[in-house]
Amino acid sequence: MPIFAETFDDNLEARMEGNRIKALYRRYLSEQQLVELDGEGALPSLSSIAADRYLGLEDWIIRMVALESGDYVYEAFGAEISGHSGLSMVGKRLSDCRGRPFEFFRTCYDRVLVDRKPLFAVSAAVLSPRVGRWGRLVLPVLDDAGRQHVISVLQPVSREAVTLEGLLEAVTEPAIVVQMVRSQGEDVIDARVTALNEPAKEVLGVQSLKHLHLSDIAPQLLNGPRLTAIKQAYAGGTRVECDNGFTLRNRWVSMFSATRAGDGAVLLLQTQPLASLENWQAHTLDAAEPI
Repeated sequence: MPIFAETFDDNLEARMEGNRIKALYRRYLSEQQLVELDGEGALPSLSSIAADRYLGLEDWIIRMVALESGDYVYEAFGAEISGHSGLSMVGKRLSDCRGRPFEFFRTCYDRVLVDRKPLFAVSAAVLSPRVGRWGRLVLPVLDDAGRQHVISVLQPVSREAVTLEGLLEAVTEPAIVVQMVRSQGEDVIDARVTALNEPAKEVLGVQSLKHLHLSDIAPQLLNGPRLTAIKQAYAGGTRVECDNGFTLRNRWVSMFSATRAGDGAVLLLQTQPLASLENWQAHTLDAAEPI
């Protein structure tokens, strides 16, 4: 297997980024429901999925035809994928491609043809200087002659994003990565959450990032000196700290810092349970000398 490779056969749409790939997946599911009226295990047609240039995703498509020998031949290799990888694969057999990534791809192709249903796979990008990880929606289909094909719709994740994810997981404090949301006057009015580490998910009580904004999960960060700190970090490109504490769910945030990252910022929170803070305050009051 590659350094990083994983497959999923549930909650596929939640793993996709972008409306077009989700729309293509929904098209596949609709076609699958129609053909299954003719018998269990039937597959959608290649022509129905490929209509309208795969909903405009043609440059991000890899299409393989399955041979009776068990091998696969590249029939289409999208221009964007070729540009990122530096490869030209049309006409080549999968068996002629050596290396663990290609072994992983074969596993995906074999699996969808046996299971007769889509899967979503993620794997490390080995050849691209800009892409750190590929996500791929893998779809089994049939052509008009009854031959089996496998369509992979690729979505790239940049190396910077993958590196940032790794750094987030190494941080023990709650960490939130946000992208700025601006008004028509270009003033920062909110921030879209693009990544959270596990401590942040626990503190904020969220798992999915779908349509998530700071105003939804931590509106306190958009108030007064805290929003000012985020703006200063973004404008100056430096780390800015703010000790204007506040309550967030059942925890006390004593300090947070903001550091610019691309068109957004990384926010680190220093928190403690409210119960421990209340116990400390009570102990302090008990120990104080009466006036």
